[in-house]
Amino acid sequence: MEGDLYRFKKSTYSDNGSGGCVGVALAGGGVRIRDEKDPLGDQLVFGASAWGELLAHLKTMPWPTSIVRKSNH
Repeated sequence: MEGDLYRFKKSTYSDNGSGGCVGVALAGGGVRIRDEKDPLGDQLVFGASAWGELLAHLKTMPWPTSIVRKSNH
């Protein structure tokens, strides 16, 4: 199964006590994202430029304060 070919890292920002976690893996110059509750399920696949554009867009969005967590880094 494809999910076994990549080393996914579980995001510490995605679990707010609901059990919902996102895993991210670098793959072939791009990024793969999966639902950690269903690691063998479907995955989103982004090329490097599309991933960069998505991150830039997400950083500009007005997120509700109830889901925003400050990084310790």
